[in-house]
Amino acid sequence: TWKAKEYGIDTKFIGLAGEVNVHMPEYVVGKLGEALNERCKPLKNSKVLILGVAYKKDIDDMRESPALHIMEALEERGAQFDYHDPHISSIPPTRQSPELTGKESVNLTEANIKSYDAVMVITDHTEVDYKLVAKAANVIVDTRGVFQKDQNRVADLEKKLVRA
Repeated sequence: TWKAKEYGIDTKFIGLAGEVNVHMPEYVVGKLGEALNERCKPLKNSKVLILGVAYKKDIDDMRESPALHIMEALEERGAQFDYHDPHISSIPPTRQSPELTGKESVNLTEANIKSYDAVMVITDHTEVDYKLVAKAANVIVDTRGVFQKDQNRVADLEKKLVRA
């Protein structure tokens, strides 16, 4: 926007897009809260597994990752959370969320997935076994559309899937 303003170009839509992006983590956590409430489970004290904390698919860069905002929102609402990311084994120091420094990625096993009240897909890394997630998760909040693909379909998926 700053470059466009140098040339006298109106950046209203760029600003609106930025506002949408800023509020998206709250929206996603709200969708999770609704999904848990429908299953008579409050968000407070729920266990949530976040899949992917990198800024984008198949990289190890966390700068400006929405996952950090989502983690903060979950913490503010009293939820417990862990994450799995094949590219980020431990959260590095960030200006945005220094309290998350050192938090480590958990293993993605069937038993581990089942131990969480919900799984949230934030970054859709290629290496993640989404069929396993679909089979084992109790609730899935899919922000990347990974469960629209036929290869990730399993029986009864629609009952536990929330698209956000």
